[in-house]
Amino acid sequence: MKTNYFKKTLKYFIIGFFIGVIIFVSALFYGNLFSIVGFINALTISTILLFAVGWFLFISNVGALDILFYGVQAFTRALIGKRMKSSYYDYTANKEQIPNKVLFGFWLAFLLYLLALIVLYVIYLQTT
Repeated sequence: MKTNYFKKTLKYFIIGFFIGVIIFVSALFYGNLFSIVGFINALTISTILLFAVGWFLFISNVGALDILFYGVQAFTRALIGKRMKSSYYDYTANKEQIPNKVLFGFWLAFLLYLLALIVLYVIYLQTT
């Protein structure tokens, strides 16, 4: 059971890591600055976005924005003359939870990127 949980967390960590790599490379080429400052900027963007993904998944699990999503859905359905299929209580009670291994995987990738960012920034401070 523990090894299965570890494997799933590792899977989501690798997914988060590669999402971070894609964001990093995109930000690096967008900034068109291939010095240490460009790498720090791109790494900062990917670190912040990985944290944000994990945070939004956590907020979704807690249900902090459920009333907002349900309200927007109900409003748009009311505009076109339809009703919601379920009540707000049923909507929140039947909502599937995102597994914790997904959250941990993305936050572990965030921590790896944060560590790399701190190391790179310290190297930058030592060279200037």
